[in-house]
Order: sequence, then C-alpha cells, then structure tokens
Amino acid sequence: MDRRKFLKYSGIIMANLIFTKSLLAQKKHDNFVWMNIDKNWSEKDWEYAFNILSKANIKNINLSVNINVFKNSIQKNRFDIEDFIIPLAKKHNIKIYGWFITFLKNEKELLTNHKNWFQINKLGQSCIDHPPYVGYYRWLCPSNKDAREYLLTIINDLSKIKGLAGVHLDYIRYPDVILPIKLQEKYGIVQSKIYPQYDFCYCDTCKEKFEKETKLKFDPEKYEKEWEIFRLNNINSFVNTAYDIVHKNNKLLSAAVFPTPEMARKNVRQQWDKWNIDLLFPMIYHNFYGENINWIKKVTNHNLTKIKNTTKLYPGIFLPAIDNKNLKKVINLCYSTKAHGIALFSYNEEKIKILSEI
Repeated sequence: MDRRKFLKYSGIIMANLIFTKSLLAQKKHDNFVWMNIDKNWSEKDWEYAFNILSKANIKNINLSVNINVFKNSIQKNRFDIEDFIIPLAKKHNIKIYGWFITFLKNEKELLTNHKNWFQINKLGQSCIDHPPYVGYYRWLCPSNKDAREYLLTIINDLSKIKGLAGVHLDYIRYPDVILPIKLQEKYGIVQSKIYPQYDFCYCDTCKEKFEKETKLKFDPEKYEKEWEIFRLNNINSFVNTAYDIVHKNNKLLSAAVFPTPEMARKNVRQQWDKWNIDLLFPMIYHNFYGENINWIKKVTNHNLTKIKNTTKLYPGIFLPAIDNKNLKKVINLCYSTKAHGIALFSYNEEKIKILSEI
C-alpha cells in the first residue's frame, strides 16, 4: 500500500474510533437535570423540552412536585404527573424522579397548626419567627416523631406513583450552621465560628430524645461530640427509613447533598456517605465556595472514594455560574472521572443544547 492510501485509510480508521469512543461516552453517562413544572406549558411545550433533553443525552429529570399538606398527595397541575408527564417522558426514554423538598417547610397550615414541629436555635428562638439568613428558612425538626411521620407518609405516597422512577430528596439536613464563604459575603455576615442564632435544633423534643438515647444529661458544651453525632444520626435514620419505604414500592431513592461528606457534616449536620441510598447528587457549586471549575473534578474524585459500592454518584453543576464557553470544559472534566453522569441545576434550554455538541 502506498503512502497516500495508508494515510487515507488510517484517517478513516481514526475517525471511526473517535466516533465510536464518543458514542460509548454518551452511553456511559446517565445524566440528570433538575426541573420545575411550568403550569402554563402545553403538551407541545413538554414535547419540545423532552426533545431537547433527549438530544443532549439527559435521560432523567428530578421534577418538582407540589404536595397537598394534609392529604399527603400530589396536587393536580395543569397536566397530571402520573397520567400525562410520565407517559410522555417515557416516549422519549426519559425517567421522572419526584423532587421533594424535605425538612424545609413554609406551608401556612404547618406554620399555624404545628408550630412545635419546627426547629429552635440555641438562643431558644423558633425558626418560624426568626428564620436564619432568609425569610423562607423554616425547618421541621427531625427529632419530632409527628413531623417525621408526616414527611415519611408523603415519601411513601410519592413512591407509589405509577411510572415514577424514584423519589429525590432535597434539603435533607439541618439549616446551615456555617454558610459557604461567598454566601456569607452576600448576606454581610462572618462565620469564623458557630454562632447560636444559626445553630439548630434545641427544642424540648431534641433534648429529651438526646438524654434517652445517650443516657447523658443534656449539656451540648460538655458532650459536644455526642451532640454532633445525635444530630447526624437524626438525619441518617430518616434517610435510611425513607430508603426502606421507597424500595418497598420498587422505586429508587436519591438526594441532593453538600459538596463533600466533610463539608456536609461540618456545615449542615449531614453525613451522606453513611446513608442507604441509590443515587447521590453532591451540589458542587464552585462559585459558592470561591473555587474555580477545576474544583468540580477534584471534589468528584474525592467523593468517589467515600460512597458505598451500591451508590451511584452524579456531580451537581450550577449552570448560572458557568458561561457557555466553559460549560463543555466542565462537563468533560466530570466525564473524565468515574462518576456515573452529571446533574444540571437547572433546566436551561440554551445551555442544555450545548451538551448535544459534546
């Protein structure tokens, strides 16, 4: 074979290899997006969105669900999730997960009729009247049996929805005892240590439960380590119970969590590396922490060493902080790890179309 033919055929073979590698990469990554329901969308609008997602190799949606407070059932939107959205998504080979805001609650009925369900800071102030940071930061107490049962009933009802792939938990933690550095700057505060107005929960139920479980007198200064473990276990036990409920209904359980187990434990009393859970979405929002985009890969590789073998990991990418020029780079950084895919926050037509070019 002469040199010209050799180069020609070598070029064809190389192009085929690159194309095949690209296809394999697309098949390898099982990507997600967080998405809110737009009640004004028509069937045509949903079809259009699903087409965009499908072309971008996004086959899973964490879709926000509205909850009827006392009936613990899915509220009817313009189109019903079970009868319309899930079947339409299935036509595009897209799976729907019910995105459920867990401990953060602002429903009027709860605030009015179940005040004792809400968390109290170290100063003795209820988050109903003194929400930390922002006005909507009102949290149910994970020690409160009635509050837990209320939330677990909703999770059970969600997991019974026909065709739903799973339940996605968000705000599955305590309020931030320490904010990310850039959010501290945004709100004009400095948290060089733990301050009592941001430290939760010190309700009577928590104190009684702590003493019963540890056989120690409630003294958070003297028993600082035990008090930390108690709060971590409050969330751990809730998630593990939710896992059993969801699996009983043949669904998967996932959660949005803080960037690393160490940061989650320190900042929001969240120990996600110890959970029984199917899918984890660490929110590696680099701009909140004053980091550059390379931090996303570094943190993802770290997290892969922390999770259980049965858990899949999807780095969460904060789209508003990434311009179109750098988005491809961020996605390829994630793809260069052994993560199972990526999760985009949140649905943005222009930026999601960029994925179809990768």
